[in-house]
Amino acid sequence: MSKPCKVALIQFESKLLDIDHNLEHALDLARQASESGANLICLPETFVTGYNLDVFGNDIGSLAQESGEKVLTALKEFAKEHHVYMMASVAYWHTKPDKCEEKKPNISAFFIDDTGSLMGIYDKNHLFGDEKLYFSKGTSYPVFDTPFGRIGIMLCYDANFPEPARILALQGAQIILCPAAWRVQDIRLFDMIMPQRAAENVCYVCAVNRFGDDAGRYNPGHSMVCTPNGKLQAFLGEAEGIVYADIDSDITDALRQEIPYLDDLRYDEYLPYLKGCFPPKL
Repeated sequence: MSKPCKVALIQFESKLLDIDHNLEHALDLARQASESGANLICLPETFVTGYNLDVFGNDIGSLAQESGEKVLTALKEFAKEHHVYMMASVAYWHTKPDKCEEKKPNISAFFIDDTGSLMGIYDKNHLFGDEKLYFSKGTSYPVFDTPFGRIGIMLCYDANFPEPARILALQGAQIILCPAAWRVQDIRLFDMIMPQRAAENVCYVCAVNRFGDDAGRYNPGHSMVCTPNGKLQAFLGEAEGIVYADIDSDITDALRQEIPYLDDLRYDEYLPYLKGCFPPKL
């Protein structure tokens, strides 16, 4: 049996490229979340730099170098001091050069336990638009064992595809965290996709989106926690704030017994149809 968990999704307005300010502001809000009883604190995609590749794409390598280890150290110290688990996404030099087509950083998510130890790093596997010019793709889908259950991570555009969440669920993930920098033009999809990923994999999906204007690229928030049957448990619209939700992985396990989607998958049937189908014909 897993312990219940109080998750806090921190949706805040950052200042583009002001790393020190954004880190301090995020940790101030994380402190508030900890004092409110949160066990697991989640921050949005690229929370310390902001997100506008039209502005700083060409400098992303140096920004990742400048901020990556600094942020990781600060988060580990915070997690240890406040006895909380933390998940946060930054541009980071992580993928080994021999696995990179070019030497480029990743969009990464740190997962840190309540002793301040780095449990692992997830690197974004699906790169959106111009991200392909500046970042390396990830190469794995790690799942982390915690007292609250098994936790997986997907990053923003990963959620547009059914496969990442399904891969995590098939590895036993009962909770999926999804930091995002989802722009306002596509927020309708964000609102649709996150509950669907929860329902089709019978797991919690906790999606924390950026809020505010990044030099003309507007992110409207809409951070949410979705239950394993796809219901909206907690939601925050266009505002800075913290989304709290009490989650229990035992509910995931019970619903997976009742709704055995993952057990009823027919891989033997799917694979012959998939073979030779890619890339799809347009």
